[in-house]
Amino acid sequence: MSELQKLPEITLSGADGFSRNRRSVVLRVFVMQDVSFELVKKIRSFNFSRAKKSQFWSYAESQVVLVDLKNRCAYSNLAGEEKRKLFKFTEN
Repeated sequence: MSELQKLPEITLSGADGFSRNRRSVVLRVFVMQDVSFELVKKIRSFNFSRAKKSQFWSYAESQVVLVDLKNRCAYSNLAGEEKRKLFKFTEN
């Protein structure tokens, strides 16, 4: 998944556009039909946050959520744990 490898650059470029914000969070949600165990491990271990100094100190963080439609599961990195709860499947 090349987008996962590009997330640090995406996060920093997203934070650059909002110079007045002290904290920028870039949330990426991937929805897939079938997810491999290796991809779940990559998502869970992904960690990216940076403090940047421009006019003021700012903080940029990347949150990642992976939704597996086949197994009805949602996975996230540690920063995206609260957002993962939004994608929790419920039984009717």
